Amino acid sequence: MPIDPDPPAERPAGPPADPPDERSAELDAIRAAFPTLAWDSASWIDEGWDHVVVLCRGCRGADSLGHRELVFRFPTDEQALAQLPQEIAVLDHLSPGVDAAIPRYTHVPSGGGFAGYPLVGGDRLTPELLRGLPTTDRTSVAGQLGALLAALHAADTSTPPLDRVPDSYQPENLDFVRGIVAHDLPAVFTEDEMRTAREICDEVAALQSTLLPRVFLHNDVYVRHLYWDRRTSPGRLGLI
Repeated sequence: MPIDPDPPAERPAGPPADPPDERSAELDAIRAAFPTLAWDSASWIDEGWDHVVVLCRGCRGADSLGHRELVFRFPTDEQALAQLPQEIAVLDHLSPGVDAAIPRYTHVPSGGGFAGYPLVGGDRLTPELLRGLPTTDRTSVAGQLGALLAALHAADTSTPPLDRVPDSYQPENLDFVRGIVAHDLPAVFTEDEMRTAREICDEVAALQSTLLPRVFLHNDVYVRHLYWDRRTSPGRLGLI
């Protein structure tokens, strides 16, 4: 039951740049909704497929609510737009019960259409960054991630707002993966690796044939969505 199958990453590839004219619509919407909010620079992150994200740095004014860096997400299709209020409610519901940093929306305009939250701090948790951390920090990363996922999976999905999160149809997902295994992997996998891939698919199919509990999932936990904030010791995990 994912909040968002592929939310865009929060960090731009390069330094903030002046927005091109064709992208001024997002800034105009932010200014209209939060007239006392000002910022030093804005950059666009368009890695995601269903949102455009504007990162405003050096925020100030009463509408900043004291936050110096704000992320504004603009849905680009009707499904993402319809799910935005639910996403806001789910994150607000989950945040008090987890130690890791997750987005918590603070800027929700009355007219809808987009919303913003304080930037989740830290550096993108790349394999290179993880390998370079001290052993104690790597242990902390694993512990914090495990605790966060355990908290999500233990959340009660029968009550609001989690009861309104759409189900993920796993048999359809498995069929998609089997197609990749059959048509794409033979060109890059050895026969032993192909055998392992098929065995994994069979194990997943066997799990799907049993009665499993209905749990809340973040189904896209990987480097683009993980951050490590080293401003405290041993550090704090962030997941978007």
